[in-house]
Amino acid sequence: MEMAQGSSLFQPLSVPVTYGTALEDLSPGLYVIEMDSDTRSEELRYASVDTEQEGRLLLVNDHVYLKWIFYSMGKTRILGGYPRTDSRYLFDLSRQQSFQVPVCPEGSPEPSPSGLWLTTMCIVYGETQEGKVEVEVISLEDGTGFYLEIPSHSRKRYASNDIHWISNERFIAHVGPNDEPCLISIPDLGMRCAPALKDKPILSVSANLLAVRRSRGQIWIIDIHHMECFGDNKKCDPIVTFDDDFLGSSLLNWAPSEAMLGLVSSAGLGSGPTKIGYYDTATWQYHQLVEIPGDYLFVDWCPDSTCVVVRKNAETSGYIIFLDGRLKPLMPDGFPLELIELP
Repeated sequence: MEMAQGSSLFQPLSVPVTYGTALEDLSPGLYVIEMDSDTRSEELRYASVDTEQEGRLLLVNDHVYLKWIFYSMGKTRILGGYPRTDSRYLFDLSRQQSFQVPVCPEGSPEPSPSGLWLTTMCIVYGETQEGKVEVEVISLEDGTGFYLEIPSHSRKRYASNDIHWISNERFIAHVGPNDEPCLISIPDLGMRCAPALKDKPILSVSANLLAVRRSRGQIWIIDIHHMECFGDNKKCDPIVTFDDDFLGSSLLNWAPSEAMLGLVSSAGLGSGPTKIGYYDTATWQYHQLVEIPGDYLFVDWCPDSTCVVVRKNAETSGYIIFLDGRLKPLMPDGFPLELIELP
């Protein structure tokens, strides 16, 4: 694996921006971050879960697809940008600065969990790889960027271009010699592959575990593997396999504690109802929390893994669902994006 280093890629942003309150200036507590838009602008807002405190984080007089928000070490940053385009937009609320960040448009750029890196696989689905895969890595701290040039085959590429971060410096991507997934470490410039996971789409990852999907006839099967599978094919047997009927249309998300694998399952197309529950990783038993009318989407786990947030498909309303089955309705002005706990 080789690295080609570059200079800062940050460019001035000409779009009018109005800065509101940075998260570090708010009272401690749990906040829902929501995005509202009209025909000319997008606004990111905060709303306290426990009090009536609410307000604006950012107003952008254009459509930039605000999607990610990061709060780390007393800094608030927001990242936006439409998929399959050549720019992302970074807003630093703490410094009241905004930048346009050029990216390669072939893949879907994914930020690391704390917003330290923005990474993209720069190769087109269905085109010849010419013996390598280029992975673009951009620092969202200072805009410096580099390419990881990973040796690969010279055939046409049909593997996923998705990036799955498992920490701020390690991610999984399908870059192996046969398009199998590999675990890549940025500081070490190291790569360990898992041939046993080839042709198994990755559904959700945590620091130590990953959920993949495979078919058995007309049934979708979910396998749980340990990260030790990367680099040691003898440790690639599934820890557990699920074949529950409702898994075919489910969204899976690991809790921050890694003690639960959250599941949101509905028939889709607005028909509902939606089942919301989790698998306990100590016993791998399924626990259903609620079943609610309508078609709901997973938004986020609470930072302490004690609740989840869902919202109704194509609507802004949703719920905070606690592990004891209690529901707290959410009626935000915009679409809920994330839950953040401020110390």
